[in-house]
Amino acid sequence: MTQVSIVVAAYQASRTVGRTVASLAACEGAEGAQILVVDDGSTDGTAEAATAAGATVVRAPHAGRAAALNRGLAAATGEVVLFTDADCVVPQTWIATTLAELGDFAGVGGNLLPGRPTAVELAKILRYVEEFETDRVLAGRYEGVCLNGNNMALRKAALDVVGGFDEGFVHGADADLTRRLLEAGFRLRRTTATHVTHLTFDSLGSFLRTMWKRGSTVRFGMKSGNENAVTLARALLLSPWKWLAIDLVRVPRLRVLGPDGSAARAWSAPWINLLGGVATGLGRVAYYRRFRRDGG
Repeated sequence: MTQVSIVVAAYQASRTVGRTVASLAACEGAEGAQILVVDDGSTDGTAEAATAAGATVVRAPHAGRAAALNRGLAAATGEVVLFTDADCVVPQTWIATTLAELGDFAGVGGNLLPGRPTAVELAKILRYVEEFETDRVLAGRYEGVCLNGNNMALRKAALDVVGGFDEGFVHGADADLTRRLLEAGFRLRRTTATHVTHLTFDSLGSFLRTMWKRGSTVRFGMKSGNENAVTLARALLLSPWKWLAIDLVRVPRLRVLGPDGSAARAWSAPWINLLGGVATGLGRVAYYRRFRRDGG
């Protein structure tokens, strides 16, 4: 039987991490799994909540999600490492289904369902709705589709080859890891067969703050030399409107989620994403200046 470790990075997650761990422990096949919660320097009792729920806790100074995940990898003993977030719950079949979908691939990733189908949560799914529709094999050059750390499994041997997560990323470490795995010759898979459910949900304000912070993914382009004044201007002035047109066409495809995806509020999603795109553009400019000032 495949030895499995589950790594959860947690920061100030005392309100949700217990439910996350409980859902993992309730999975079929969890009896022999190593459940690791990496407490990223929390001050709200996250470690205590995770311990009470039955997880093994790794304590670390606050250094961000990518660093916490690497601490978890260092402690992981399984040949396959599964990942989810400290504000998600998994279905009872999650471990078994994920391993079945992994097959002979180096990694597999599934989807994240909203805990509440608000307009903001539907907006977040709208950009990635194709990932709810079809399975996809990832091989060769990175083409913008990545495995997401809220629902993925990777072979420990493949992670060792590429050196785990790049701790320099504020956001985008999952995409960077996917890119490096593909460049190393590994084959990955996106599947519609597995999902986890988000326990928290964004208000419009928290969504826009998150989208601004996602401007930090500008570092992804800076590493490959593709970021400059022209790309930043496009991200701020042109891309949000281009995506608005694409999103308006995509709205009917949200029906893949069932009745929640066909509700009238789904038509608000493109306009919310327009605001999010502007926030990300502003964030990209700010982070570009910061990274240039700090030397990359």
